[in-house]
Amino acid sequence: DSTGNLMASNGNGHIILFDEDFKKIIAEGNFKKDKKDGEWQGLIADSGKFTCVFHKGDVVSGVSYLNSGNQYSFDQLYVPAEFSGGIEAFHDFIRRKLRYPESARSHKVVGYVEVGFDIEADGKVSNVKVTQSLLKSCDDEAIRVVSTSPVWTPGRKFGIPSVTHNKVSVSFMNH
Repeated sequence: DSTGNLMASNGNGHIILFDEDFKKIIAEGNFKKDKKDGEWQGLIADSGKFTCVFHKGDVVSGVSYLNSGNQYSFDQLYVPAEFSGGIEAFHDFIRRKLRYPESARSHKVVGYVEVGFDIEADGKVSNVKVTQSLLKSCDDEAIRVVSTSPVWTPGRKFGIPSVTHNKVSVSFMNH
């Protein structure tokens, strides 16, 4: 600590994590055998705080308290966004909705368009962008299809619905 007292040794003890300016405590708790163990408390950016219990590095339970007054229970620190039916169902959705551009088909263009997108805290798709291009008409079609996705189950951080970034490869094969 700041007074020179040893707080942790050989993977055991109490840990205090500070922000990059060392002005604010962002999290603190205990370690046993190099794993979080027992109660931990901390801040969630500028929006609130959390308390959770770990056992051998795994979250047992936790609660987030937002400055807005809302609170959320959780048993995982992070849960990714999920398409109804899973990722294979999302790939099926893309295959069903995709229209192979005639300009690509006539020139026998085949390949993939990599698309990045966000799932908002309400589950809606936003910020759809091509991260790896194939052909402008294929890029535009990949953006169109991903943008029409139904609502997802949003990701969660500390139990709080949160924006998550995702990516998908959209396949264009000449049949």
